[in-house]
Amino acid sequence: KMLKAMPNMVLLLNDWFVTPSGAGTKDGSSWNNAMGAAELRDLLSDSDAEQLDGATINMAAGDYYLSGAAGKVVNMGFTDEKNPVKVTFLGGYPAGLTSLSKKGRNAGTNVTAFTGNNEAGIIIKGNKTDVTFDGLTFKNCNFTSMNRDAGAIETNADASGDCTITLSDCQILNNKNTNGRTGAGIFVRNAIVNISNCSFSGNYARNGSAINMTAG
Repeated sequence: KMLKAMPNMVLLLNDWFVTPSGAGTKDGSSWNNAMGAAELRDLLSDSDAEQLDGATINMAAGDYYLSGAAGKVVNMGFTDEKNPVKVTFLGGYPAGLTSLSKKGRNAGTNVTAFTGNNEAGIIIKGNKTDVTFDGLTFKNCNFTSMNRDAGAIETNADASGDCTITLSDCQILNNKNTNGRTGAGIFVRNAIVNISNCSFSGNYARNGSAINMTAG
């Protein structure tokens, strides 16, 4: 992908690079100019299909706070595309990489975590979305004050939607929904979910504390 000529010069990249604090220009074009957590939140919530389709988001070790303000969540979704928009998140890169290096990726050693800091989560709400999370931890999301069914990862597609979520080598830890609602780790509405080599621990809800699935 190349630079797109727009008033603010939107970057179109096959690879985005992200560290918890960011670096350089924070445009995500390399580790030297890595996005920080705030820039990543903005990128995902804007959900620009042209920017994100086919992209890999490479994430260095550390905590990425999902909420920029109390009660906020990351809403990521696409509804009007002909084919599902595919986005891959790869965690486990060590800190200190430069340029476009992809050396030393190890999710067990270089823990890379989306953390709710006792709030927030990622909502994948589009009907045309195909998202893969590989080597990531989702932890400390708490939906009690929101008073709704929710999860650290949540899909919210229409019944006729085309939404697929794949999790590989991920950890879903200490997420809670304690207001008599369902879902805490993963809450699925009208989506296909593929899970391999993942662990769930310390999640709590009335029903489906690890995974809750519904349709309609």
